[in-house]
Amino acid sequence: MGRLETNLSEEHLKSIGKITTGFALLDQLVSFYVWSLVEKDQIVEEFTAGDTESSMIESFVKFYARTPTGLEHLPGKRLGQIVTAELSFSQKLALLSSLQQYRANDANNKLKVDEFKKLLDRVAQADEKRNTVIHSLWTPGATEEKATRIKTTAKRLDGLRFHFQSMDVHELDEVADFIASVAYDVETWAIRIYLPTFRK
Repeated sequence: MGRLETNLSEEHLKSIGKITTGFALLDQLVSFYVWSLVEKDQIVEEFTAGDTESSMIESFVKFYARTPTGLEHLPGKRLGQIVTAELSFSQKLALLSSLQQYRANDANNKLKVDEFKKLLDRVAQADEKRNTVIHSLWTPGATEEKATRIKTTAKRLDGLRFHFQSMDVHELDEVADFIASVAYDVETWAIRIYLPTFRK
């Protein structure tokens, strides 16, 4: 059977793969953050049962191992999972923003509103960067170090447009690194729902 491939270098394919898998992790963390806010009281009760910071962090570590067992037994997550299961990423962000504002009056929630808005802006940027890479046709570039991204759009105001962008592995890795840094920040903020002074 024949095969039709883009003929990108292994390095380019690896970098695009890092962007894909890194964003999948970010998506999961945003979902978890929503679950945490939807069922905050129940999760707090179970995570604080040991009454020590180390036991709470251990609970998070077990979840972030991302095993089927961890997902099945994460406390208080059923309702949250139902809510987020069919949402697009942008819909999850809108829901997360609304829930965070709703919880802002909670005495245990000491997260700063302005800082959180900046975090959501970075999450939206990560989404945009990921979409730019993933929702494009990729072809070999003019040199071995480059690959060309091709995107066709037909917007209401601009009409038909063809977008070409030449990118090397370093530029793609910068996108992957940005997404990874945003995922790190989202994870930290989610943990701070339960441990306001937590820093990683």
